[in-house]
Amino acid sequence: MTGMPPDTIVPLPDASVRFDTTKHRLIEGDNLLVMKHLLDTHTGAIKLVYIDPPYNTGKGFTYDDKRGEEWVGMMRPRLELAHTLLR
Repeated sequence: MTGMPPDTIVPLPDASVRFDTTKHRLIEGDNLLVMKHLLDTHTGAIKLVYIDPPYNTGKGFTYDDKRGEEWVGMMRPRLELAHTLLR
């Protein structure tokens, strides 16, 4: 993963299983940037969005009730984009 925003999504048939016949795609990249990239072509068309939240941001996210808003603020745009992409 380069960490760069995706200009295009590049298929990797050699690293895939049954690339020509499957309807599934695994996309690796920053989940927020990738989902933004998919909005124009995949809104309302995706069955499953699996994101691994970016925990290694250098920010001190905590899970107690006193500081949870920072984590929620980081996750909210990701969850909203995922909701838009899901059919």
